[in-house]
Amino acid sequence: MADDDFFNHNVVEYIAFRAANEPGHFPSAESKKCVYKENEVQLAKWIERMNSAHWRLSSGQSSVLNEQRVGILSEIGFPWVECHDLGWEKTFNELEAFHEQEGHSDVPFRNGSLGRWVGHQRASHKAYESGEPSTLTFGKIAKLESIGFKWEIDGKSKWNAKFEQLSSFNDINDNCDVPSTHQDTALANWVKQQRKNYKTKCNGKKTSITDEQIEQLKNLGFQWTINRRRSRA
Repeated sequence: MADDDFFNHNVVEYIAFRAANEPGHFPSAESKKCVYKENEVQLAKWIERMNSAHWRLSSGQSSVLNEQRVGILSEIGFPWVECHDLGWEKTFNELEAFHEQEGHSDVPFRNGSLGRWVGHQRASHKAYESGEPSTLTFGKIAKLESIGFKWEIDGKSKWNAKFEQLSSFNDINDNCDVPSTHQDTALANWVKQQRKNYKTKCNGKKTSITDEQIEQLKNLGFQWTINRRRSRA
């Protein structure tokens, strides 16, 4: 297929996609849904290539795009992104696929790079809201909210998130004794608080830890008293 034909073919594909989907929804690199003649995966890859080509054109480098083509794409509402945002878009597509499969966007921290990325978006949003430097933009926020992304998680979800982090620590170190010198001081403090809450509960006093949470920690091999020897090690 000639270059012009290939470009025009994908323009038609994107117009068909826009007509068949809600505003704010973008082609997913994980989807198998048909658009017109192609599936979303191929369309998503083309969109990524066009964004890369747009950056090269803007930088004065050789590019498959020219000003005429840029005008055509802009006229049909093409989702332009900055070149350094292409990685963000790719991970967003992963989150979108997770949302379609699980029905929510609360990816556990233990879920590798995607879980860490989700945590970073929440931290970046706090900075954005307070007027501090942030990697988030209005467009990115709108896209995340379009799949029901929660900027704040409730108490139970926060506990589960920390438990997932502790599980990851346990997988690596074969114990749950997070030292106070650990790089993640928040996790170390959380572990300390769980021991304190458990002791309070054993003394018959009111505390936030539940029997279910205690059982989860026990199943992970959590020690309610600190192993001094391991701690020193």
